[in-house]
Parts: sequence; structure tokens; C-alpha cells
Amino acid sequence: MTQISPKYLDVSEILKRINLMKPDVNFTPLRGKSVVLRARDPRLLREFYAKRFQPEVLRWSDVWPKDSTFEEVRLRFEEQERSPKEWRLWIHTLAGRLIGEVSLTDIDRLKRKAEFSIVLFDPAYWGRGYGSEAARLVLVEAAKRFDLELFYLFTAADNKRAIRSFEKIGFRITERLRLEGEGFVKMVAET
Repeated sequence: MTQISPKYLDVSEILKRINLMKPDVNFTPLRGKSVVLRARDPRLLREFYAKRFQPEVLRWSDVWPKDSTFEEVRLRFEEQERSPKEWRLWIHTLAGRLIGEVSLTDIDRLKRKAEFSIVLFDPAYWGRGYGSEAARLVLVEAAKRFDLELFYLFTAADNKRAIRSFEKIGFRITERLRLEGEGFVKMVAET
């Protein structure tokens, strides 16, 4: 009679998969042809706040309360940095200008999925490929680094530019939703 030996699991692997470990943020910045993704720097928080809360940017935002004070944003920043289920990077031009943020939230290593979001603060960079390149960089890195297979996002149904950009990098619409009278779409991409 053949005995079956039990398979021993690496405890650190188990902890990673059930979201008890903070995703590693000590990495070399991700460099593309026109953008560099860097860890968020608290020294740039005032600049982030000034750019993130412009009316043109807020038009497409459903994440932040639209009237947040700097202190509320600072506290939320600290909370996000401590969260084991969030990984956020700031988007810079090659010249070093802060132009946006890419985020993975609700990272679920057991189910191998995360919610993706992106915002470009400066309308001068909209529709010019900066967002698509930043999205590709972070999604490829996150799939490898965190062993994720599925990314999902929500965006305003009337944000046609964003929907086209997300489709260009592999997302597809899976649901149409209404929330407080506003239309949204859920989009999914698999690695």
C-alpha cells in the first residue's frame, strides 16, 4: 500500500493569499515611454490636493467627497498607505511633473483580483496616451507582483474617452449600473 505524504504549505504564502501582508511597495519606479510610476510621496501631498480637486477632474470622480479639506485628504492618504488591500502609485511625466494616480484597491490575493482606478489631474494630458501607458505598466506589474488574474473597474457611462481607453488595454464592459440616477459601467480585464 502506497502512503500519501501530506503537502506542506509555506505559511508566508498562505498569509499573502489571505491578505494579511501589506503588498510590497519598495520597488524601482516603473518607466514607460512617456510616464514614470512612483510610490506616493507625502512631500507632494499639497500638490496632489491642489491638482486632484480641480472642477474638471472632479467631474469624472466618484471616489473622494468633492469638498474634502486638505486635512481629510492627508488622513485618508495615511490610511491608504497602511492598508494591506491598497497599492497606489503616482503618475509622473518623464520630466518629473505629477499628473495623476493609478490605484489598486480591494486587493484579494485569495481570489486573485483587485479593483483598478486611474485619474489624470491635468486635462492637457487627457487623450494623449499617458493614462493608457500608466495603466498597462501598473496592471502588468500587479499581475506579476501580487499574482492577480482579474482586474475590474467602474466608470461613468458617459465618460466615453475613458471607456475607449480601457477597452484599448483589454477591459470589456460586463455590467451597466445606475446609482443615485447616474449611469456607470463595470469593466473587467483578465491576465
